Amino acid sequence: MCNTENIHILSGAQQGIDLISKTLGFSKAHIAIENPTYLGALKSFKNQDFIIHPIDVENDGLNISQLKQLLLETKIKFIYLMANFQTPTGVNISQKKDYNF
Repeated sequence: MCNTENIHILSGAQQGIDLISKTLGFSKAHIAIENPTYLGALKSFKNQDFIIHPIDVENDGLNISQLKQLLLETKIKFIYLMANFQTPTGVNISQKKDYNF
């Protein structure tokens, strides 16, 4: 159940990305993003001075091997990804990938 004080009405996705990047991260925080990714999100993350770690997008979603290796080596604050119709590739994350860490 969600309380009304936990609901935020936004004018669009970009406003949500900006809000999340300002509240979840701190300057020099390490984040992981898809590569390629939505340029508006990338700009927002760069404006917050995050240390950005790109993870390749394959034809069936995020490269899980790269992500696992990064998580072993680096304390990641958050991961920005699109599960369905990833921008700009249009790829969907496959349910067949091994997401067990």
